[in-house]
Amino acid sequence: MAEDTKISELKKLVDEKNWTKALPLAKTLAEEGNAYAACLLGIMYEEGKSVPSDLTKASDFYEKAAAGGESDAMDRLGKLYLEGRGVEKDYKKAFYLFKTAAEKGCGEAQADLAHCYEIGFGTKADFQKAFEWYVKAAGQGQVLVMKKLGDLYYFGCEEPGGPSEDLKKAREWYEKAADFGNADALYRLGIMYKSGEGVDQDYARALKYFLKAADQGHPDAELDAGFCYFYGRGTKEDRDEALKWLKKSADQEEPIALYALGCLYLQGRGVEQNSRLAVKYLQKSVEANYDEAAKLLGDIYSEGKYVEKDEKAAMEWYHIAVEFGSEEAASSLAYLQMKGKKDRNRYMDFFRHKVQ
Repeated sequence: MAEDTKISELKKLVDEKNWTKALPLAKTLAEEGNAYAACLLGIMYEEGKSVPSDLTKASDFYEKAAAGGESDAMDRLGKLYLEGRGVEKDYKKAFYLFKTAAEKGCGEAQADLAHCYEIGFGTKADFQKAFEWYVKAAGQGQVLVMKKLGDLYYFGCEEPGGPSEDLKKAREWYEKAADFGNADALYRLGIMYKSGEGVDQDYARALKYFLKAADQGHPDAELDAGFCYFYGRGTKEDRDEALKWLKKSADQEEPIALYALGCLYLQGRGVEQNSRLAVKYLQKSVEANYDEAAKLLGDIYSEGKYVEKDEKAAMEWYHIAVEFGSEEAASSLAYLQMKGKKDRNRYMDFFRHKVQ
């Protein structure tokens, strides 16, 4: 069988994900000096496809493939050196491999080279060069880089050589990434249309983007989709649909979703009132570092409206909220601690100092 025929057969087996049959053919071709086959063996040993995972063998095969001019192998070997997996960590080697592969037109390597220039791995940090390589990588179809460029234009970049805020360009890059189904880009477009940032405010369009991202399990998009249905923004009000998305977001421990569910069950809005479940959701929100939930738990136990009044528990929750930096909680805690005492103002001064 001619080499070209063997390579075609190998690529077909890879497309079919038939790693068992691909292995012997790849070994034969690699022994004959084929760089593509050597790179494929590196991938198989790195990812444990039909062979036990072995990063040392993976790096050896990547070395052979890189020596044969295989740019994908250069990039993959560069990542091993960057992370110190299977080889001793070496930023300069990683940078050299990324640069060599990037100059050969490898989009993944261009993205990795840009990252090196941005952070200063193996070279002097240079954001202007990083940005130039990010643009080249995005032009090669690197979806995550498209989304990153959207972020750079959306938020603006203070680094020398970085872009200034430009919502039009941000939207264009997000749209490019969204065309490939990138959930973060879809979510960001939803936010832009919800808030009218760089576009005319359009809740219906915002919801469309939120749902596309939410369908991929994006917790923030699930949260915003839930709010759209709850308040009837861009769609008719639908409490059942709102709860569905809020619960999906909460299942991923999104703190605001947990807080929102706690509030709904506490007040019985769209659901049957359930103080026990409300407290459970609020406690989970605190565990996810949301200070408003701790403050609300303090209020609940302090007022005794939904649960049995317990000032000790209230003070514990207020104290947690204060640690998060809540001045309102500091005020409430001061009131409980110093209730009836003349030196409350002195105590408040202490907490104002603590939250600064």
